[in-house]
Amino acid sequence: MFDTVIQYLETLSAGGAAGFDQDDRNLAVAALFYHMIAVDGVVKPIEKRRFCELLKKRFGLSEERLLEFSNRASEADLRTTGLFPFTSIINHECSEAEKIEIVEQMRSLAQSDGECHPLETQLIENVAELLKIPQPPAKSAAE
Repeated sequence: MFDTVIQYLETLSAGGAAGFDQDDRNLAVAALFYHMIAVDGVVKPIEKRRFCELLKKRFGLSEERLLEFSNRASEADLRTTGLFPFTSIINHECSEAEKIEIVEQMRSLAQSDGECHPLETQLIENVAELLKIPQPPAKSAAE
């Protein structure tokens, strides 16, 4: 996936036009989702279950395809440093409404174990910023 992003950027800098296919887009979203459940250093069984449920529903995957796709998403996340390759594809291929939905689904994943780790909160904020999604102001401690 990272190679795809680099090729895309090289094509743009050369004055050409490039696009991503549906699989690139889906894998970018799934890799962000996996990053969400792994960012705190521990992937709990409940988080993995919610991740798989979300992939199955979002992409209409069969059980066989779900296992393959979830493995590809985790591998893409582990191989790639940073969020840019994933958010770059999403910015290029998704509407604002789709980007908002992705961020909301990331929030859902962060809450799947009943708590939101500070690294998960930071990840959501970073992804929202990279996707140019306006975020509500943070609540103060007095609220």
